[in-house]
Amino acid sequence: MEASNRKDASDQWTVLLNIGAEQTTLTIGTAERPVTVMHLPIGTQRTSREHFRHPAPTPLELENAIQTIEDAIAPARARIHASARLYSADPIAHQLTDEAHSSDTLIPVVSLEQVESAFDQLASDILAGKTTRAAYAAELTILREFMHHMRFSTLTPLTVDASSRATETNPPDQP
Repeated sequence: MEASNRKDASDQWTVLLNIGAEQTTLTIGTAERPVTVMHLPIGTQRTSREHFRHPAPTPLELENAIQTIEDAIAPARARIHASARLYSADPIAHQLTDEAHSSDTLIPVVSLEQVESAFDQLASDILAGKTTRAAYAAELTILREFMHHMRFSTLTPLTVDASSRATETNPPDQP
């Protein structure tokens, strides 16, 4: 196969999602193109503080948080290439991966369907009056809204090594 017919990995658009306490940071780009960094005014603690007034979020509080999150992520849409891949080192990415995949999975990814399922469970728990950590509700809601509105079908979890470089999660050693 000729080199010109192969897609170079350096041309692959990527988005690194970092859901922080006070803001969410998006790092967008390719290996060959300048990187864009966007800071969105949503985060786990900020969303919890601004929207969740009860020990467990209420349905109305969750709806109001969703509206704020949707408004905050809307400007990112124009900057994200349609073929971009989504990555995150956030705890929610690893938690959803651990819940969804067995130890023999070679490439751990989280699908939008898995995120939607976790969100549906969260919404059911809230409707049932079950106690839900506000920070978890905020983080899952931010991830769900981001993936849904930016049309990402999968999320690849990353680990961060000692030199602070993000790397794809390594598959478990095979016997």
